[in-house]
Amino acid sequence: MQKGLAGMFLLDDERSGRLALPKTYGVDDLPVMVQDVTFDGADLDHGHGFLANTGFLGERTMVNGTLDPYAEVGDERVRLRLLNASTARIYTFGFDDDRFSLVGTDGGLLAAPAGMNRVRFSTCERVEAAGAGAAGP
Repeated sequence: MQKGLAGMFLLDDERSGRLALPKTYGVDDLPVMVQDVTFDGADLDHGHGFLANTGFLGERTMVNGTLDPYAEVGDERVRLRLLNASTARIYTFGFDDDRFSLVGTDGGLLAAPAGMNRVRFSTCERVEAAGAGAAGP
């Protein structure tokens, strides 16, 4: 049952440490945990309605536990470690140009970056994206 709490582990090893991926946590290596929520006043509405145990579609989107988040980023390469912490919603993230590469999924880092402009990920799935110029595994 969804209680409004979610978390994420960031795991790296010697191999990932040698890659030309951004590594400064919170500066150019950004965890982005996305979760849809609904509020009942000031409290989270945990969706105790019909089919609530199979998933919940919230009315608002929180990122890292914040309703209206933002991060100022210049033209430097940035690594986004995206986690879909929602219980039923599927997200598509992207840009209008090919400005990022998929560098990792639930299975770990990819053998080579995959350039794209959109990435779709489902409940509890994670993906890692980096700027289009990022050197991959």
